[in-house]
Amino acid sequence: MRSSTQKQIAKSLATIALAVMGSSALAASTWNLDSCGVGTGTNNLRSLGEGCVAGTNVGTNSVHAAAYSVGSSAGNTFTAATLLQHGSSYGLGVQSGGESGSNVPQHTMDNSGQTELIAFKFDSNVILSSVTLGWTSSDSDFTLMAYTGAGTPTVTGKTLGTLAAGWSLVGNYGDADPINATAAGNSNADVTTTVNSANVSSSWWIISAYNSGYGGNALDSLTDYIKVMTVASRDPVTPPPTGVPEPGSLALMGAALMGFVATRRRNKKAI
Repeated sequence: MRSSTQKQIAKSLATIALAVMGSSALAASTWNLDSCGVGTGTNNLRSLGEGCVAGTNVGTNSVHAAAYSVGSSAGNTFTAATLLQHGSSYGLGVQSGGESGSNVPQHTMDNSGQTELIAFKFDSNVILSSVTLGWTSSDSDFTLMAYTGAGTPTVTGKTLGTLAAGWSLVGNYGDADPINATAAGNSNADVTTTVNSANVSSSWWIISAYNSGYGGNALDSLTDYIKVMTVASRDPVTPPPTGVPEPGSLALMGAALMGFVATRRRNKKAI
């Protein structure tokens, strides 16, 4: 039979192994924003990674969304807007102050007159990997940002320029060639864009109608009208292809083993 010390070593190594695996086992997920949520009229939505069943939130890592907009004049600051949920197969839009009715641009997230955005707060860090638009009109360029600063971020009261303090530009996505970019009609076809090739991780994200004031690669100057239907994340760690433990895991296990061996030797000397 194994000694009590050997059992302790085995138990501790198993615990460390589970902890290490758990830290890198955050699974990829998709958040459906077209039919799950509450209180969208009050600028708040709650949606969970595994989606919704009969309007009931399910899952573990939920996301809250809020809408904001900023005028086109220099020095204008972001103010709260109304988050609109347009139901199955469409997604989220934004209605800025002064907009009313159901025609474009009133029901979309757009950069017509004002630049509109949706800020997402996840319960835990995620690495966003794709954005799916459920409805577009004219053009469909957007900007993706992640909060990498300290403390709790704010959007209200920031200008396009000062928003960059703490918010990191992940990328502008859409027509990279303004010469060949053309305005198309309304489209109900889902448009999925792969994003975040740098694997930025954050619990706070912004998806905005494109604006060159955010910086980054310049896109075309066409007006963009979009509705955000889903966002998805990728796994944060790729397991070693041969099944060999990661160096960090080996170091932790080795340290634990050495600690137990040293303790056992001291106990023997004390006898």
